[in-house]
Amino acid sequence: MRKILGREKGFGLPLVLVVLVFGAFMVYVTFGIVENLFSTSTIVVDKVELYNAALDGVERAKAWIVEVRRTQGSLPRWEANNPYGELRSGEPYSNLLVRDPTGTLPDLNENGDIQVTVEIYDMDYQIGIDLDSDDYEAGFPPRMRYDYDELSTSLHQTSTYAGTNRGEGTTGAGGGVQLGFYLIRSTATFEDRQETIEQAMIMRL
Repeated sequence: MRKILGREKGFGLPLVLVVLVFGAFMVYVTFGIVENLFSTSTIVVDKVELYNAALDGVERAKAWIVEVRRTQGSLPRWEANNPYGELRSGEPYSNLLVRDPTGTLPDLNENGDIQVTVEIYDMDYQIGIDLDSDDYEAGFPPRMRYDYDELSTSLHQTSTYAGTNRGEGTTGAGGGVQLGFYLIRSTATFEDRQETIEQAMIMRL
């Protein structure tokens, strides 16, 4: 009888060890799944927060353009380094950043946990005769210069510039319409993550 009882006690120990090992493995797998879900959720939340911050920058840029039009009676423009309003070879495309009629750039950037940088580019610019493909950098704003044909009232591309490039826009039929074409680029940055939103805007004076 003692021998039989001894064999039964010895048989129970390996079974307990197997159960403990299996339980530890299940805890490890569960911990890995939870950690992965937490990391994924954190990335999604951070991406949404960065997107919202960048979108807020776009809206603040729109509001600034509208405010300049309302208070100063003109559309903000870029400032050319020559009297012909041309973007020439060797000039960085950052020259196309718009300024109000006093020559002031908008202060739309914010400092905080999420750094937001907002840039507004004037797409209504004249291409200099010496500007070639080597001058086009990554992120170069596209060129947009349209007005209305006086006879057909259809949109067509034009190579003329109405007046100077300070407070003037592309004119329409009869010279009574001024249009501003803008590219708003808003970038939100937090640690090593970044989200950029670009949006075009057409404003009529």
